[in-house]
Amino acid sequence: MRTKTLVIVALLLCGCSTTAPRKPGSDPLHQAAVSGDIVAQVKLGNRYAADPRRQHEALLWFTKAAEAGSAPAQHNLAVMYELGAATKKRPDLALHWYQLAAKQNYSPSIHNLGVMHHEGAGIPRDLTMAAEWYAIAAALGNVRSMVNLADLYHTGNGVERNIQSALEWYFRAAAAGLPLAQYELGVAYDEGGWGPSDLRLAFAWYALASANGYTPALPEAIRLRDRSDDATRMAIDECVSIYKKTKAIPCVR
Repeated sequence: MRTKTLVIVALLLCGCSTTAPRKPGSDPLHQAAVSGDIVAQVKLGNRYAADPRRQHEALLWFTKAAEAGSAPAQHNLAVMYELGAATKKRPDLALHWYQLAAKQNYSPSIHNLGVMHHEGAGIPRDLTMAAEWYAIAAALGNVRSMVNLADLYHTGNGVERNIQSALEWYFRAAAAGLPLAQYELGVAYDEGGWGPSDLRLAFAWYALASANGYTPALPEAIRLRDRSDDATRMAIDECVSIYKKTKAIPCVR
């Protein structure tokens, strides 16, 4: 499994600056947070989470916002408890806060519930439950869950093995721009791969993954390019060019 990494709490939700904040008394964000603005509390928590010296303050602000019902804060608080950031590792509390955020259809938390069950992170390992959580998050558009669900369908772990479902979920993640999914489709269609052999599709997906900066795809794309005729090379080059400009992928269906 290649995509079981947790969503990292620092700067997850707000794109805040990591520059040193102003003194609390002169900081409008801090003042808004103190006054009870939940969005400000989450943003302030994100700011402090980016600084290991102040993560204890992030924990406090995320707790305030989480208790007020903020799904992003609930998620970030769960991550901190799972990672043991500014607190002891508490998988029970991580599970609690992920579940509350999941009730609000917050897909990062739903994905991480899948990860917890997949890895047995502080709870019994349950691949069937992991697949169920991944399926919910994937349906909400979470590309990491799409890939994890595709992996389970590919291997038959937690679900009945279904190559077509694996290909479909990899395709959805690939179409959303995830280079890993594009690479995995290249592997699937490649000679000796686990999907239906189609070297033109394998070449196209490797080339797209490489264009997205996924390093392992480059030698595979070169290998298949060297074996392709001029017409196929031109078609794939045009596909990659269109993709770079528009993110459309006209050559893989």
